[in-house]
Amino acid sequence: MAHALRSMRGYSWGLNSHIMKMLLTTVVNKIITYGAAIWALPMTARKVCTLNAIQRPFLINITRAFKTTSTNALQVLAGVTPLPLQAEIEALSSKILQLKKSASYDNIIFNPQDYEDTPRKYIRHPSNFLHNLHCNLNNPPPSSKFTAYTDGSKIEDKVGCGVTINSGTSTYIEWQGVLRHENSVFQAELTAILNAIKLLLPTHTDTIHVITDSQSSICAIKQQFQNSPTAYQIQNLILSSNNKFIISWTRGHS
Repeated sequence: MAHALRSMRGYSWGLNSHIMKMLLTTVVNKIITYGAAIWALPMTARKVCTLNAIQRPFLINITRAFKTTSTNALQVLAGVTPLPLQAEIEALSSKILQLKKSASYDNIIFNPQDYEDTPRKYIRHPSNFLHNLHCNLNNPPPSSKFTAYTDGSKIEDKVGCGVTINSGTSTYIEWQGVLRHENSVFQAELTAILNAIKLLLPTHTDTIHVITDSQSSICAIKQQFQNSPTAYQIQNLILSSNNKFIISWTRGHS
């Protein structure tokens, strides 16, 4: 394959280095690392030499360097991840995310419970999607019997979120949550909205109104196909309820 690609370019014509790099990273690497969870670990010296030998002619085509250039130098010049490392990444990803098994690398243990499960697509019919949800981004928040204010933050690897539900001018209920330091502000904001809805559902109010300062969270909830399991849970709560839901955006504090 490397020889065939080499014949497709000349000194001033044919495939440029950018296209050849794309072919290497998106086609060749995927073919070679297929099933890496079975054979890549542990990565022995023999496997490293074999994978580097496979990748080397492609790197020479990309960089147009001398054949005496070392493989490590070619990988740096081409800006390509070494194939042995790429195989280990694919093996660890498959083992943790797909097989749901613990794995260790460089004395670091990775547990599948520490990673989010991406929701499956095409479970819901597009015609039955959040008809009872109104997202208010531009207008002032409307008045309602119960109003939930949510927020999430991350300061010095400390991640948390909170909910305050007001009824009129008095506080009805408050909730606080602590997340892991690996979590992001986006996840904290969605977690706050999720718990706000859970707290408002037992009130038997007709309209569930949540106010947040996170536009990205609102966009994730509105999106039919997405990767956030927390946003997916929020969508399920909205779809399974007969209430009217309003999520309003307000400018965050500075």
